[in-house]
Amino acid sequence: MIMMTRSHSKSSVTIWAGALSLLLIALLGGGCLSKPALKTQLFSFQTPPAATASMGPIVMLRSVTVSPVFDNNSFIYRTGPETYEIDPYASFMAPPAQAISIAVRARLLASGHFRNVVETGSLVQANQVIEINVSELYGDFSQAGKGAAVLSLRLSVYRMDNAGNRRPLLQKDYSRRIALKKNTAADVMAGWDEALSEIMAEFTSDAPVRPRS
Repeated sequence: MIMMTRSHSKSSVTIWAGALSLLLIALLGGGCLSKPALKTQLFSFQTPPAATASMGPIVMLRSVTVSPVFDNNSFIYRTGPETYEIDPYASFMAPPAQAISIAVRARLLASGHFRNVVETGSLVQANQVIEINVSELYGDFSQAGKGAAVLSLRLSVYRMDNAGNRRPLLQKDYSRRIALKKNTAADVMAGWDEALSEIMAEFTSDAPVRPRS
């Protein structure tokens, strides 16, 4: 009787262990985000090549700030109306503010509308100053089958005079929600890339560009 009880106990443990393993696999496979491999992935925005522009203002990209809610190297996903998750396996190669700053500068130069785009501290005198505040940066999986990459930001442009005074030229909110083909970190990054490109294209048409020789 004792040997049968022990055998029965071991069989029960084996069955429960197998059931738990199957449940874990089901949870990972059926979650809102597809994770083909549990390994860390690093991402960055695309940087298009600069275009040649002999005319147009020289602008300074003074600052890019990201809301503390989304200022995290790891990707953030919205899972419900008020709930979010951090993906420990997908992150930006640089802090979000720096990653977006690099990408914005590249897109401004690629537009061909600006003679140069300099950074804070540059000895080159800028005609205009651009400041960016990112309010939303996340992958939205709160609705089944409707995954999206969300990017929202405010762009402010100021004209600089020789005395260093600045006058507001433009302040506008831009937002994009790009539908995802697949619920993967790579698709979220591709969605953010597309969103930023669309926003910068719209901003370029809005920007108060005054060609100068």
